[in-house]
Amino acid sequence: MKVVVTGSRTWREREQVEDQLDKLYLQTLEVSQDFELIHGGAKDGADLFAHEWAENLSRAGFAITETVIRPDYNTWGPKIAPLQRNTLMILRGPDVVLAFAERCVNPTCKRRYTHSTHGTWDAVSKAFKARIEVRETRGTTWNS
Repeated sequence: MKVVVTGSRTWREREQVEDQLDKLYLQTLEVSQDFELIHGGAKDGADLFAHEWAENLSRAGFAITETVIRPDYNTWGPKIAPLQRNTLMILRGPDVVLAFAERCVNPTCKRRYTHSTHGTWDAVSKAFKARIEVRETRGTTWNS
């Protein structure tokens, strides 16, 4: 099973990330399937929690492949690189995308409706277009 984790860098609920990954990993054990975790390698938020989850399980002897696809800022620049990274994650052909979404609170955002942070929204929309299952968990900022 291939799983993409995408989410806001402001995501703080580590347990939610770990719980979702635990459930999917247990499913792969039931059918003797390989498990590949794909994420963008951010140093905080959902990506960090996914990385630490994989690292802890690997240290305990569980078979997990971790694929980190970082934005290529040198090639694409600061605005396009994260979006290109999202495309590359979706092109890996995941079975499911776990999206940990916080509400956009960017004061310069021109959208007039409530929506998730732009990077998470971009990855989710690309997964939908590719007909990949998306499981979205909304964070605490949706209630504020």
